[in-house]
Amino acid sequence: MAFTELKIEDLYERSADFDAVVDRAAGIDHTCSSTDWVLPAYRTWAADLTPRIAESEFGWFALCQGTSQTGVQFLGPPEPMWGFGCPLVTDQPKEFAADLADNLLNRDDWESLFVPGLAPHGALRAALIEHFLPHTEVFGAAKMVRCRSTLAADFDAYMGRFPSKRRRDLQRIMRRATEAGVTVVDGVADSADANHLFDRIVAVEQQSWKGQDGSGMVEPDLQRFYRAMTDQLQFRTRVRFAQIEGRDVGYVLGHTRNQSYRGLQISYDQSFSDLSLGSVLQLHEINDLIKGGITHYDLGMSMDYKQRWATESFITTSLMISRSSD
Repeated sequence: MAFTELKIEDLYERSADFDAVVDRAAGIDHTCSSTDWVLPAYRTWAADLTPRIAESEFGWFALCQGTSQTGVQFLGPPEPMWGFGCPLVTDQPKEFAADLADNLLNRDDWESLFVPGLAPHGALRAALIEHFLPHTEVFGAAKMVRCRSTLAADFDAYMGRFPSKRRRDLQRIMRRATEAGVTVVDGVADSADANHLFDRIVAVEQQSWKGQDGSGMVEPDLQRFYRAMTDQLQFRTRVRFAQIEGRDVGYVLGHTRNQSYRGLQISYDQSFSDLSLGSVLQLHEINDLIKGGITHYDLGMSMDYKQRWATESFITTSLMISRSSD
């Protein structure tokens, strides 16, 4: 079955169709494979690349084409930083992989194909290896581990999962923050528009350890990516600001999709580090998520502090498919 090539404008118009397949696909990161993530990634990182988007009876691919610094013609995802999402989306992996191999192996405009976001033992990964390996070299690349938490029916039940010492520590953190005059407000409702909202986020980040280090939301590509996402998702964007005397001193940014919440960034003014504002913001956000009927919290890439909030890990792997140099 032939693929129909599409333009980036078509993906904007057909985003609901694309995302419906994403939601049916097994073993992938549904948020980061969806147009919630993919379209801002194209806007951020694909300016000097050629979007390669196509649809067939069995699924879609959303790739970019370019030439590396060493002269290799490559195909890869529009988001090059983390590899969370899968650029091949299908609920019929065997048929899709067969069609994809037939399509790409009959073209001479690429030498390597990088596919992140695959389930380690999933049907799509196995089918790609089956159909490409006789004609190319296929290498397993790095895995990506994320932290996830299944939320409880109510906040007390969620807190009840923690050991008693951790519960006491968190309760002490919340009391100390209240005594210091910390309040947490809805940044979306409290901002004039998406640009104003994001400017407030960046202002906090500039005072954080990440901002002082030149990373996080002050890094140009990340700022462009998350600003594009905030602008695109609008009513599904969630931002909570921690404030002291009306001044923003911390934030947590994320967005909802279906019954899940994807945490994006969390940060706070370094001069208030003694108040554990990261934990304060997490607790407020989780409480609000539970009240809003959200059932899953994806904390993103595994880190020590995230593991303390998680109930499970979610792992994906990557494949590098290279044509022989012969």
